[in-house]
Parts: sequence; structure tokens; C-alpha cells
Amino acid sequence: RQLYFYEQGCGLAVVKELLRGRLDVDLPAPLHALLADEANQLLRDGLAANLISIVRQLANEVQSVGAAALAPDPSNDPAALVTLGPEDARRLRLGFLCRQLGEAAEALFYVYYATQATADEVSSLVALLEALGGMAMAARSEGADG
Repeated sequence: RQLYFYEQGCGLAVVKELLRGRLDVDLPAPLHALLADEANQLLRDGLAANLISIVRQLANEVQSVGAAALAPDPSNDPAALVTLGPEDARRLRLGFLCRQLGEAAEALFYVYYATQATADEVSSLVALLEALGGMAMAARSEGADG
């Protein structure tokens, strides 16, 4: 299962590192130019809008899986991987989703750190922040009630 979650998480991690590399002026000039060219092409192809959509989707999945406190990660114990109960499997999935959400949010930060947002992107970001704020408030009130 560790390999499964690792492989599933590589896509966003690579995109995040590409975007981070685009901003890293300490890289050798040819490497920096290559990373910048590739990242800029992805941005022209709609990467920013896709990342906003991914953050929204992951946040919804985190909310649906549940915001229970994560127990110690059973994926660190190979023997535990073959005997995960439903609760452990849910926590493992929740941990993965939270890590992916962090990767996607960090990638968005790198996008807009050095890229001017279009009016549509700003509107999408505001709507995303409102939705995330609503989710956080709902989770907070559920935690206070429970």
C-alpha cells in the first residue's frame, strides 16, 4: 500500500517541484530555462484552473472521508498493512488525501507567486477560499457539537 500511495502522489509532487523550480534562480541557467519553459507551457494549457479544481475536489474528499484525528500511520509497519481494519484504512486514505491537498495548495502558491492571475482565476480562487472556509467552519462546529 505504501507503494500505491507513493505512486498516486507523484503526479502532484512533480508538478509542484516543476513550479518551484521555475522560481529557483539559483539553478543553472539552462536547467532554469527548461523548467520555466515547461511550467509556462502547462500554465498556458490551463494548469492553474486544473489545480484549483483539484484542490476543491481533494477538500471535498477529505470532508467526506471525515476529519477524525489521524492515528499513528499504520503504513510505517509493514505487518499492519495486511491487517488494516476499516477504521485504519479510512485514516490511511484521509492521511493520503490531506498530503495531496497540501501538495496541490503548495503548487497553487508557486503558480501565483510569480504569475499574474486572470480575472476568471481570481474569481475561481475567491470561490475556492469561500468553499474551504465554509468547510472549515462546518468542521469546527461539528467538533464543538461532538
